[in-house]
Amino acid sequence: MNWIILIIAIILLSVIVINRFTYREDVISRFVTDDDGRRLIFHGINVISAAKSDPLRVGGTTKEDFLHISKQWGFNAVRLLIFWDGIEPQKDQYDQEYLARVRQRLDWCQEAGLAVILDMHQDLYSIQFGGDGAPEWAVRDDGQSFTYQTPWELNYLQPAVRASIDNFWIKEKGYPELQDHFINALCAAVEALADHPAVIGHCLEIAIRRRDEPDVHADGLVGPDRSDLVFLDE
Repeated sequence: MNWIILIIAIILLSVIVINRFTYREDVISRFVTDDDGRRLIFHGINVISAAKSDPLRVGGTTKEDFLHISKQWGFNAVRLLIFWDGIEPQKDQYDQEYLARVRQRLDWCQEAGLAVILDMHQDLYSIQFGGDGAPEWAVRDDGQSFTYQTPWELNYLQPAVRASIDNFWIKEKGYPELQDHFINALCAAVEALADHPAVIGHCLEIAIRRRDEPDVHADGLVGPDRSDLVFLDE
């Protein structure tokens, strides 16, 4: 019996040693890894849609909710929604109380063992159109009409929403400062939250898209002018 245990121990030790010394950086794909270079696999949920309509922009989550996500549901990560209109509700004024509320939820995630991807979220460009994202002062709809429809996704076809999205992206329309404000608000959030140990990344796919470019995606802020790219890396 002792020799069987010894053989098993040698095999396990060999596997550990081989794994430790044969690790190579994957130059084709990028992964989140631990301190030993092992790729980490995350499975989680969005938190939380209720934040979109919450005046405080955080929803009704509690510390117990995050513990439930981890201990009862078995998830190890969350995509935590944050909003431009939460960060900069007034032009050039960043809401530190909002950022503190977000940071409190990061504390709860850390206690629950949840990794966090901060998601700068947007639907229908702004709450003004029944969605979320841009503050109302950043809406430039050219006076176009808007009539709310269901399902809500159809409202992307409304003239006022289309005009607002175009005015965000197309600087020649006369509102180049909108992208600058968005970038500055995002940087304010990164400065306030990026050092938190629960945060593993920032999602910048805010889905503000030109109607003539429906499939624009990137790891940064991408507009029709591909020279305008913003990447944030920690």
